[in-house]
Amino acid sequence: MALDIIETSRPPESVRVDSIVSGGTGYVVSAVDELPIVGGTARVVATILVDAVDANGAITAVSMSNVGDYSVLPSNPVSVSNEDGSGATFDLTTNMYRYVVMPTKRGWVIMTQVDLDQKATDEQKHLDNTAPNLVKAAWTHCAGLIEEAKVTVTVSDGAHDFGLDRETRENIIGMNTAISRGITVPTTWTPKGELDNITITDDDMKLVGEALLNKKDQYIKVYLTHKKTLLTADPKTLAGYDVTTGYGAL
Repeated sequence: MALDIIETSRPPESVRVDSIVSGGTGYVVSAVDELPIVGGTARVVATILVDAVDANGAITAVSMSNVGDYSVLPSNPVSVSNEDGSGATFDLTTNMYRYVVMPTKRGWVIMTQVDLDQKATDEQKHLDNTAPNLVKAAWTHCAGLIEEAKVTVTVSDGAHDFGLDRETRENIIGMNTAISRGITVPTTWTPKGELDNITITDDDMKLVGEALLNKKDQYIKVYLTHKKTLLTADPKTLAGYDVTTGYGAL
């Protein structure tokens, strides 16, 4: 069921992290474990999420999961409550934006419009890192590489480059189909990156067609390897997955 967003006219004393004073140690990245900010007098306590840590568990990036509502603001630098890590402190600043009160499964959450926009961005990043979307991205990258690729084939007129772009592939497939049916086809061709036509025989055209299909198959195999990896991997490991690897030797 969709959640309603209720706008209010009372300006809150809400906060956001302005800077990380100390990253502390022992913290872990989490999209669900909220760290309550300590201090101040709160109607709603502000909470943050740890977005990134270094090798020692020191916090290097955070986001607001709830900007809170205070009658007395916490004094900088503030600490957070957490069972895993310790020692992290932050400087806060107040929000000067329109805000909304959002009902969630955890209760009412107060967020500024800026944080709502960031939340939408974060949710989109999460969607981008799901297996189906990464598979789609992997194919888009592979298809783009195929369109730009070329293969060098030695024909009767010497070694020349032939493109893997769709138009070239379709033309060569069409010409080879005509050749197989005994239909006369043009005897000239303009290689990729050249201005002058070359003379090309039926046997040359067959060689070029085979070379293009083989090269395309090499790109497809890399894509299929990515696809298999993505669809069988633990979803938690997909953040930062690089769909562009594996094509270097091609």
